[in-house]
Amino acid sequence: MTDRFPTSRPVVLSFNASILTHEAEMQTVVAEVRRFVLLGRPLLVLVGALWGVNRRLTESATKLSSHPDDPAMARLLNTGDQASAALLSLALSENGIDHALADARSIRLVAQGSATSAEPASVDAGALAGLLDRRRVVVLAGSEAVDPRGQSVSLGRDGADVAAAFIAAQIDADARFVRDTDGIPEPADARSATGRRARVYRSLAWTLAPSVASSVVSPRALRYAARVGLSLRVVAPGSDRGTLISGTTELDQLRVTPARAISDAASAVA
Repeated sequence: MTDRFPTSRPVVLSFNASILTHEAEMQTVVAEVRRFVLLGRPLLVLVGALWGVNRRLTESATKLSSHPDDPAMARLLNTGDQASAALLSLALSENGIDHALADARSIRLVAQGSATSAEPASVDAGALAGLLDRRRVVVLAGSEAVDPRGQSVSLGRDGADVAAAFIAAQIDADARFVRDTDGIPEPADARSATGRRARVYRSLAWTLAPSVASSVVSPRALRYAARVGLSLRVVAPGSDRGTLISGTTELDQLRVTPARAISDAASAVA
């Protein structure tokens, strides 16, 4: 499959509401995209809804319907992620970064199961390769998919992570989940038992990740990564360190570094 992609290995970035707290944070995403553009890496960017948007959409829907798995609910939930993707596209254009704003149909991202929490089943790697080859940066609403009949479905509130893990495995890409802390911190109870200051995992085994990292990365994405042997990195904007989730576990001696501090430092260097 990988021979259909440009020589440089693709990168898949997933951003969720921990970063996307407000429209202004799209500039944080733009800075991260620019970093990889300068490195010459083909880049697929998946974004979730802004903070609180999906909650408000769900609250509105429950006032009108008692059928949470209705296909209309899937379309409604997708609008939050679609709005983020459109906002990011506007921000990238404003900053002179060439890109393609794609959708699930253009890359034939097919999912099965619940209309509002579907599981990815296939993606047209050739179509995605063509987009990445022509434009180098592709933006996608994280939750958006279609069922085998071509009807819109949602991958759920954690769709950006789920889609990122699935697509990265299908195209042999580097998977990076960008969050508001630089890596996965050790559990609070482990710290309090010894009185140690907060540390992060330099690496975290797939078998341990669901119990330790599920508040930072989608549990569904973590389970899928473990099942297919996908290594993924959890990082703050501007960082290349963070936590590598793969086959081994190793704690770092560093404090958890807020994402804003890393992002500000990266901007100062630039």
